[in-house]
Amino acid sequence: MKKHINIIRVYLFTFISFIATLLAIYLFAKTAPQFYTGFDRYTSKNTLSIFADILFILLLSVNFIGIILCIFHTYNVLSNKFGRKN
Repeated sequence: MKKHINIIRVYLFTFISFIATLLAIYLFAKTAPQFYTGFDRYTSKNTLSIFADILFILLLSVNFIGIILCIFHTYNVLSNKFGRKN
C-alpha cells in the first residue's frame, strides 16, 4: 500500500519554514551589533552568535527539505498527467 503525501501540508510546511527563516534574518539583523560576524577582528564568537548560526542553518535545511519535497511532488503530478496514455 502506497502512502501519499498530503501536498497541501507540504506547501504549507515550506511556506511556514520560509517565513520563519525570514523572521530569523529580520530579528538577528535588528540585534546585529551583539553578534560577532568574523569580519571585524580575530576574537572568538559569543554564545548568541553561535546560537544564531545553528538556528539559521536549521531553518535553511528545513526550508530546503520542503522545497525538494514540493519539486518532487510537482514532478510526479506532471509526469502522471502528461504521461498517461488514453
